[in-house]
Amino acid sequence: MPRDSVDELIQQLETLRVEEQAILRRLVDARTRETRERNTDADNEARRFRIGDRVRITNQIRNPIGRQANERDRTATVTKLTEKRVFVRTDNGTNTNRSPENLQLLQ
Repeated sequence: MPRDSVDELIQQLETLRVEEQAILRRLVDARTRETRERNTDADNEARRFRIGDRVRITNQIRNPIGRQANERDRTATVTKLTEKRVFVRTDNGTNTNRSPENLQLLQ
């Protein structure tokens, strides 16, 4: 190593730079792929519902003013979808929205 010429050392540095760029490109590609897969999983959760689907609300619902909540307050029709929320209209006519994990698709 002490007898290496300057030209040889420069050539080694250029080779290392090319390898570094290739590794960085692979790293960026891997991160992009992981992010896309993570987002696809979240999107699939929301997309298992379609507008017009009949669903059942599985989490707690507020009692309507002046009466007890009943089954018609829990069953609903999907009216709108976003990335993280599902908007529904209950059989009693109340508009609300829920996270997809708080809805169960009715057959």
